[in-house]
Amino acid sequence: MIVKNRIIEAIKSKRKVELNYKGEGYRIVCPHAIYISTTGKTLIDAYQLSGYSTHFEKIPDWRQFDIEKITAFKDLDDTFNIAPGYNPLSDKYSNAITKI
Repeated sequence: MIVKNRIIEAIKSKRKVELNYKGEGYRIVCPHAIYISTTGKTLIDAYQLSGYSTHFEKIPDWRQFDIEKITAFKDLDDTFNIAPGYNPLSDKYSNAITKI
């Protein structure tokens, strides 16, 4: 729950965060939305700028993260602009907790 609240605050303030997903490695991301998926999972849509990825050739790019699989989280001081391709009116955000 603490991570969820910190992500909500990061989205509201457009602040970059560092996270470790599934214990695989650290990533710097710009979280744009947190929402409940159709399967009931709490997901984050974020624009990954750097760090670990199984798709190194596709950074920067959009990533989706299941909040339950975030193993470490750190707020960063840097802010970000809305990333290209972000659509706040997307149907997947019909159960948004918060979004830009």
